[in-house]
Amino acid sequence: MPLRSILTIGELKFEAIPVQHSIRAPAAGFKVSSQDASFFYVPDIAAFPGASMALRGVQLYIGDGATVTRPMLRKRNGTLIGHAPIVQQLR
Repeated sequence: MPLRSILTIGELKFEAIPVQHSIRAPAAGFKVSSQDASFFYVPDIAAFPGASMALRGVQLYIGDGATVTRPMLRKRNGTLIGHAPIVQQLR
Protein backbone atom coordinates (compact mmCIF):
# COMPACT_ATOMS: atom_id res chain seq x y z
CA MET A 1 0.00 0.00 0.00
CA PRO A 2 1.63 3.30 -1.03
CA LEU A 3 2.18 5.84 1.75
CA ARG A 4 -0.55 8.45 2.19
CA SER A 5 -2.92 6.55 -0.08
CA ILE A 6 -6.30 5.48 1.27
CA LEU A 7 -7.60 1.95 0.80
CA THR A 8 -11.30 1.40 1.45
CA ILE A 9 -12.64 -2.00 2.45
CA GLY A 10 -16.36 -1.95 3.13
CA GLU A 11 -16.96 0.96 5.48
CA LEU A 12 -13.35 1.09 6.73
CA LYS A 13 -10.66 3.39 5.37
CA PHE A 14 -6.96 2.55 5.85
CA GLU A 15 -4.24 5.17 5.41
CA ALA A 16 -0.52 4.33 5.63
CA ILE A 17 1.36 7.26 7.20
CA PRO A 18 5.19 7.41 7.29
CA VAL A 19 6.98 7.57 10.65
CA GLN A 20 10.69 7.60 11.53
CA HIS A 21 12.07 4.28 12.70
CA SER A 22 15.16 3.10 10.85
CA ILE A 23 17.30 3.95 7.87
CA ARG A 24 17.27 0.34 6.68
CA ALA A 25 13.73 -0.59 7.72
CA PRO A 26 11.30 2.28 7.09
CA ALA A 27 8.04 2.11 9.02
CA ALA A 28 4.50 3.33 8.67
CA GLY A 29 1.60 3.79 11.02
CA PHE A 30 -1.94 3.07 9.96
CA LYS A 31 -4.97 5.28 10.49
CA VAL A 32 -8.12 3.16 10.36
CA SER A 33 -11.39 5.08 10.12
CA SER A 34 -15.10 4.48 9.82
CA GLN A 35 -17.92 7.02 9.81
CA ASP A 36 -18.13 6.84 13.61
CA ALA A 37 -14.57 6.41 14.88
CA SER A 38 -10.89 6.07 14.04
CA PHE A 39 -7.73 4.68 15.57
CA PHE A 40 -4.03 4.84 14.76
CA TYR A 41 -1.66 1.86 15.02
CA VAL A 42 2.11 2.05 14.71
CA PRO A 43 4.36 -1.01 15.11
CA ASP A 44 7.79 0.69 15.34
CA ILE A 45 8.51 4.37 15.86
CA ALA A 46 11.42 6.64 16.75
CA ALA A 47 9.74 9.95 15.89
CA PHE A 48 6.51 11.09 14.28
CA PRO A 49 6.88 14.21 12.16
CA GLY A 50 3.44 15.57 11.32
CA ALA A 51 1.74 13.73 14.19
CA SER A 52 -0.81 16.45 14.93
CA MET A 53 -2.17 16.33 11.38
CA ALA A 54 -2.10 12.52 11.14
CA LEU A 55 -3.80 12.04 14.52
CA ARG A 56 -6.55 14.61 13.95
CA GLY A 57 -9.89 12.96 14.74
CA VAL A 58 -8.30 9.81 16.18
CA GLN A 59 -9.93 8.47 19.37
CA LEU A 60 -7.43 5.67 20.10
CA TYR A 61 -3.64 5.41 19.67
CA ILE A 62 -2.03 1.96 19.69
CA GLY A 63 1.76 2.14 19.77
CA ASP A 64 4.25 -0.66 20.14
CA GLY A 65 6.90 0.23 22.69
CA ALA A 66 9.98 -1.73 23.69
CA THR A 67 10.09 0.16 27.01
CA VAL A 68 7.80 2.34 29.08
CA THR A 69 10.21 5.15 30.00
CA ARG A 70 13.76 4.35 28.78
CA PRO A 71 14.43 5.52 25.22
CA MET A 72 16.07 3.12 22.81
CA LEU A 73 16.93 5.89 20.37
CA ARG A 74 20.12 7.01 18.66
CA LYS A 75 21.13 9.17 15.73
CA ARG A 76 22.71 7.80 12.61
CA ASN A 77 23.77 10.19 9.86
CA GLY A 78 21.72 12.89 11.61
CA THR A 79 18.51 10.81 11.58
CA LEU A 80 16.81 9.63 14.76
CA ILE A 81 16.34 5.85 14.70
CA GLY A 82 15.23 3.16 17.11
CA HIS A 83 12.26 2.77 19.42
CA ALA A 84 10.55 5.58 21.32
CA PRO A 85 9.31 4.64 24.80
CA ILE A 86 5.58 4.62 25.51
CA VAL A 87 5.69 7.86 27.54
CA GLN A 88 7.32 9.70 24.62
CA GLN A 89 4.77 8.31 22.16
CA LEU A 90 1.89 9.51 24.33
CA ARG A 91 3.26 13.05 24.42
